Amino acid sequence: MAAGLMPKTVMRNVIIIAGIFIALSSGNAQEAVSQAEAAEAAQTVPVTEAASPGAVPDVENMVGLTLREVFAFYGQPDAVHAVRGVEEWQDDVVFVYDERRLDIYIYKDRVWQVSAQSALGVKKGDQKTTALRILSGKVEDKGDHVLYRYPESVWPKYARLSFDALDRISAIYIYRPDM
Repeated sequence: MAAGLMPKTVMRNVIIIAGIFIALSSGNAQEAVSQAEAAEAAQTVPVTEAASPGAVPDVENMVGLTLREVFAFYGQPDAVHAVRGVEEWQDDVVFVYDERRLDIYIYKDRVWQVSAQSALGVKKGDQKTTALRILSGKVEDKGDHVLYRYPESVWPKYARLSFDALDRISAIYIYRPDM
């Protein structure tokens, strides 16, 4: 693939999400909702595990949210950008919420990954030994990161805690490995 070109599916997702973002920015919420509903109607991902309506889900329950739910819970993102994956098909659209210090990664029309400041009782900057103690043997230690599999989920869901050279948590991702 030539530099700067995106696969059609990624471009479709970028166009849909950019249209919603622009509609929200211009104050045309009805148009944004209509576009989100049309996008949602085309999805084939299982139903979300999100908290009850009206309650803002914690970061660990965001995976699986629809675009409509993301906008309802969090409003308009501060920024939207694309992230290139290792493989061409792994390109993502990312909603950035600066105030919440949260990045929400979109696949098709749902959240597939969240980058957060804290989850599972640990936060960025905590020592690896602290994370291992808090998660008490429920993780798979890969050296520079650990994986935690959520036991009660309707689909496979993991948390990945990455560590810097000083063994401090440098990144926290909650994600679906099957997307």
